Amino acid sequence: MTFMAAIRTPLCVQWTHIALSSLWNGAGLWRVAHEQAPLGPSASLVVLGLVLGTGAIMVWGARSDPRWYAVASAAMGLALLAPITGALVLDAAQWPSPWWHWGGLTLNGVGLAGNLWGLRCWQRYTRPTRSVLPV
Repeated sequence: MTFMAAIRTPLCVQWTHIALSSLWNGAGLWRVAHEQAPLGPSASLVVLGLVLGTGAIMVWGARSDPRWYAVASAAMGLALLAPITGALVLDAAQWPSPWWHWGGLTLNGVGLAGNLWGLRCWQRYTRPTRSVLPV
């Protein structure tokens, strides 16, 4: 089994999160440009670029070097802790509505779960299996 086959489903979850997060950030940037509040506490072109760049490294790593896939997945997972924590501790008035507040938390929670799932698949793929027979 190839590494890409081993992580196909988690990678699809990760890229779904990346696509939706990019749309979220893009919509937030558009709203700020039109003097409206973003969809959450912030909208950032830098974050948008980092999310897309990290996703590209995930795909490249999945095809070429599984270690880079793991690094990108771990980095994305760590980065998702900030918006998840923010959604839990910041004032809910920083979102246009409760739907956007809880929707953002759900989106980032699914993204974190996808990254952890991908890292678990990477670990299973790269670790040698134990022999059933004693050596």
